Amino acid sequence: MKHKRIGHGLLCLCLCAALALSGCRLAREDGQEQTKERLIGVLITAEYLDLFDVDAYFQDNFRLQGGEIQVDGDLSAYQGRLYAELTERQLTREETGEVTTKQEYVFPDTEGLLCIVPRMTPEGEDSYLSTMADDAVETKLNLSYTDDCDCISMDATVYMMASGLPDEIHGAAYVNPVYQSADGSVYAVSGHGVSFSAPMGVGAVYTQTLSERTESIVDGERRAEETSIAVHLGCMARPERITVRQMDGQSRCLVRADYEPGTLPEMLVPQDGTEYVLVETVSSGENGEPGVSREIYEAQDDLFYTYYAREDGFLVRRSTQLLWPEASPE
Repeated sequence: MKHKRIGHGLLCLCLCAALALSGCRLAREDGQEQTKERLIGVLITAEYLDLFDVDAYFQDNFRLQGGEIQVDGDLSAYQGRLYAELTERQLTREETGEVTTKQEYVFPDTEGLLCIVPRMTPEGEDSYLSTMADDAVETKLNLSYTDDCDCISMDATVYMMASGLPDEIHGAAYVNPVYQSADGSVYAVSGHGVSFSAPMGVGAVYTQTLSERTESIVDGERRAEETSIAVHLGCMARPERITVRQMDGQSRCLVRADYEPGTLPEMLVPQDGTEYVLVETVSSGENGEPGVSREIYEAQDDLFYTYYAREDGFLVRRSTQLLWPEASPE
């Protein structure tokens, strides 16, 4: 069982949503499969992703009528796309040194946090869905299949520092939808904006949900794909120091270890006689006063999480597995 006590007050966070996103697409019903654009995730940026072709829109839709300027036309035809590139990255397991190669999509020359579930189609192999997310994005994915629908549901959580954010991050975050075409290409379009005032409040959370349903009729049968993505933007104080204490049944400390955030081991084996593990995080607080949070983990808990701050103002979650010694037979 885990008990949590956080010693820091909840402050207000002023948020406002901007722009709009259409959420429905319908394929052709003439027996031919339409080239579908499937919602697969989000690209979170600190600045507005300006992809609208203003010049082309005014050239096609600007007119004079009765001495008044008239501007009309379908905006969607002038919304630009930012295409991603498929690259390869080498990953090394810390405990074994094993090196593997992973394919991933990146948006060149664009600062942002990517969280997507694209369909990968290796040459000569069956296609599959792959989860790709920035280290600062915590994801939960659920896939369900029925006779007439393939459904993807995803939660994406991002934590920003509550104070001391760099200028390029402090002030706004934009949740830009990411799509995948039938040919496999991946692209982002302009999305919703979120603005906040300083100082940001610890514990404040803003949630935005994107959903889309694509339907098609192939060989007389209707088939649908649904995607729902909930993006949670939260605020957290900057972790400064993490202390892990192994405690016995009389709440005496058997082992104490202090860590810089981000340096905790991937695995921890509690010493014999440890009844619970106490994880204490000291964070930067308001007016220079530190805040302290404590979490208790017992034998039925197999891991715990801590956070460290990146230079871009976002926080990354790191897991530590607890390998409890087996109880001695009586």
